[in-house]
Amino acid sequence: KLQGLGYDVEAVERISGQVTEAIQGTVTTMAEGVSVAAGGLAAGVSEGAELERYIKLVGDAAVGANRPVNEMAQIFNRVQGSGKLMTQELNMIEDGMPGFAMAMADSLNVSQAEFRKMVTEGEVSSSKFLDVMESFAGSMSDAYASSWDGMVANTKSNIGIIGQNILGGVFEQSKKSIAEF
Repeated sequence: KLQGLGYDVEAVERISGQVTEAIQGTVTTMAEGVSVAAGGLAAGVSEGAELERYIKLVGDAAVGANRPVNEMAQIFNRVQGSGKLMTQELNMIEDGMPGFAMAMADSLNVSQAEFRKMVTEGEVSSSKFLDVMESFAGSMSDAYASSWDGMVANTKSNIGIIGQNILGGVFEQSKKSIAEF
């Protein structure tokens, strides 16, 4: 995905390192993290700390909403890409995470009705969305990772990271051999 977006091999390695940092201790797999990174970068997220935060927030929100990471990433990417929270995305978030709209309204010091009007009029920025999401769902992955199911998922995620690190060179060499063949 990253190479398809025009990133060279060095950039892919750099971004993969940021993904690894972002998913450490979470239940997000390396494959999911790279997919979130690709979507986030395409939607305008900057590499580095901003990308790591974004990946972690998508994972936290996915756990909190009991949704697959790729579904939550799609919602986040739409908000990020447009630069604002829109009604459809708010409703999708609220469906899995009741109380999020109230948290957004509270953070803006407005009523629910006024908040909904602001969303309809495109007045709620994607950065405000991410800030509130961080305070609302930021610890959900950590809490889930402490449960039995979370520990199992975290173990699978770590195995994927280890496998990628061990096999990365082997796959690169294999790709060259296959291309030559």
